[in-house]
Amino acid sequence: MPRSVKECARAAFRRIVIAAGLILCGAVCALSQTTKPMVVLQTRYELRMGETAEIPAEAGTLDFMLHAKTRRVTIDGQDVAGLVVAPNQAQDQILLAGSSKAKPGEYAVTLSAISATGEEMHTNVDVVVKPRLTVPNGSTRPPVVLLNGWITGFANACAVATSSVTTFGNLAQYLVLDGVPVVYLFDNCLEGPNEPIETLGNDLGTFLNQITYDDGTQVPQIDLVAHSMGGLIARAYLAALQPNETYLPPAPSLVRDLVTSRSRRCHGRPSAPSQGSNRPAQDPRREPLRHGRHRRAIEPFGSAASSSSQLARQLN
Repeated sequence: MPRSVKECARAAFRRIVIAAGLILCGAVCALSQTTKPMVVLQTRYELRMGETAEIPAEAGTLDFMLHAKTRRVTIDGQDVAGLVVAPNQAQDQILLAGSSKAKPGEYAVTLSAISATGEEMHTNVDVVVKPRLTVPNGSTRPPVVLLNGWITGFANACAVATSSVTTFGNLAQYLVLDGVPVVYLFDNCLEGPNEPIETLGNDLGTFLNQITYDDGTQVPQIDLVAHSMGGLIARAYLAALQPNETYLPPAPSLVRDLVTSRSRRCHGRPSAPSQGSNRPAQDPRREPLRHGRHRRAIEPFGSAASSSSQLARQLN
């Protein structure tokens, strides 16, 4: 091969190598600009199902996570069922929480968040999920489940509650002092953010089925206290209303009493009769409760003791 041809080939090869290097460098630089480490101040968390744990983070990380478009808890790229990372209702903390879909156990997970511009942060932490708090054996009063309404945060996101105080004031404390063995919170933003009312009704059924005595037996009767959208969720559960606008056959309900405040008796859309059924089309807004007693609270819930005492009397 002539010398001039060899030199031309070497020059072309060098240009190809340089171009490939520039492309690789550009890709690495772009990746470094869009993916950053999530700087958290704690790498191990313990929480019960239905409870939350704050994720302490460096100020820049906290601001990024509060305003992120999406947040995930994953193992090998797959979402971990029941584990949620989301802002609190005051919009000044990021919480890690376990819903009724979570399974007790220890997990090594990746927390990640992506902004509206595509920038991403992530980190690895260990999470221990403990079973839900149980009801003492021999309790003479039913436990109470509080159901909150819809609470939004930045970008119309569903904000997870750290406690029931924001919606119900001192009610949980008052009920315990009045003899209620355990007070739980069914937080719809934790259990199923952006889910239809009917799906949340099924989630409530799962939640109630997980309430047991210390010996593991099912608690047979539970009282519900619901505010706003929480009342619609409770009624969807009691009416056995499904996402496809059909009704399951009546089943034994664990609900003894339902007390609602500022909750309209309507949800969903008018439903057509199910195929093969002689039942006429019905509007689920008018569907009566199939189980339990429905008592509407006279006053809105607040922090006043008079409101809490009135409600406690209704649950006796």
